[in-house]
Amino acid sequence: MRLPAEKLHHVGTIGFAARIAAPEVFVARAALRSGGPDGFVDCFFDKHLLFRPEEASHVDAIPVHYREPVPAEAAWRELILFLPTHSFRLSIIDLRLFVV
Repeated sequence: MRLPAEKLHHVGTIGFAARIAAPEVFVARAALRSGGPDGFVDCFFDKHLLFRPEEASHVDAIPVHYREPVPAEAAWRELILFLPTHSFRLSIIDLRLFVV
C-alpha cells in the first residue's frame, strides 16, 4: 500500500492500525519500504502481526528519525506485508495508515 510520505523532515512517526483475522493462527511481518532510482530499503516494524480466528487489533509505528534505515527522502514509500509462503486465508477487516 502506497504512503504519501516522500519527505520525512517534518514527520515524527509512520505507522498503521489494522483489524485482522484468519481461520488458522499464523504470524506476518510488516515493513516500511522506501524506494528510489537505486532500489529500495526495508525498515521492519517491531511487532509481528498475529492472525487468529478471533478478530484482533494491531497497531505499530516507526519513529522515523531514530530508526535505521529510514531515509529522510525517497521517491516512494509503501507498507509491505510479508506473509507465509504456504497456502493460507486471512481477512484484513480494516487497515489505516498514519503519518504524524
